[in-house]
Amino acid sequence: MKVDQQSQVHTIDFYHGRTAAADAVTGSGRQIDIIEISPATREIDALKKSVATLPEMRLDRVALMKQQLGFGAYRIDAEFVAAKMIENHATGG
Repeated sequence: MKVDQQSQVHTIDFYHGRTAAADAVTGSGRQIDIIEISPATREIDALKKSVATLPEMRLDRVALMKQQLGFGAYRIDAEFVAAKMIENHATGG
């Protein structure tokens, strides 16, 4: 940021070597606000959109579970379930 002698604030765009104030002047001579979104924010937005397209259920896992239940091959690990219940209770979840 640079403040000149007339107390006007000019931001400097270090990536392009020019001031935002110089770029933001419209045809009528008025300045407009400029917002730039960082590449990281763009990447996060793209990831959110791709996750939103995924199904809430993993249908492949559901089919596998149905198959295992149908054949009587699905076994529950009681110790694992108990450990998760204790962990969940301890963390208040």
